[in-house]
Amino acid sequence: MGDNWFLDEVRDEGMQVGLVKGRAEGRQEGRQEGRQEGRQEGSRLEAQQAIVRVLHRRFGEAPEAVKRSIEAEEDLERLEKLLEEAAVCADLVAFRAILGG
Repeated sequence: MGDNWFLDEVRDEGMQVGLVKGRAEGRQEGRQEGRQEGRQEGSRLEAQQAIVRVLHRRFGEAPEAVKRSIEAEEDLERLEKLLEEAAVCADLVAFRAILGG
């Protein structure tokens, strides 16, 4: 067998170390991505709820269709703009026009 058994052992050990390290890095990356997605989802949910609260405070209970449209919006930047509009729009009709377009 000569030196081949030694090279095989080193190669196998290196592969095992690489596999373990790769799995650990993959788990870490997955956790980081999960945290980021969780923060983004939390920010979206918070913005959606804030819009509904502002509309309720200003105009009374918002129609279900308006609430569904707000809840369906996933773009955080758009939600932030909708929140600003909810705070200053003239009435619910004006907000619906902004929400729809």
